Amino acid sequence: MLARSTRRASARQKYCCTLARVGRVDPDDPLALDATLTRLQSLLDTCRSHAAKENQFVHSAIEARRPGASERVGSEHVEHLDAIAGLEAEAVAL
Repeated sequence: MLARSTRRASARQKYCCTLARVGRVDPDDPLALDATLTRLQSLLDTCRSHAAKENQFVHSAIEARRPGASERVGSEHVEHLDAIAGLEAEAVAL
């Protein structure tokens, strides 16, 4: 259990560092911008993958036991995926 908890904490720290880099990157520094946007894309890919896995495995298990119980969270995932697409579009625009 400790290993899983440590991996989650490490992942959260990586995500927070990525977001901090996005906030401080100099858009006039092409190398720094490219490195930061690459990390951002990796984070967004991870978020998208997490939502897909949760929809496929967790929500289907919930629905099998209690139909309709995961509808609200499922609709939130749609919003999250829309937000991820929006962030990707903004990153491309940089």
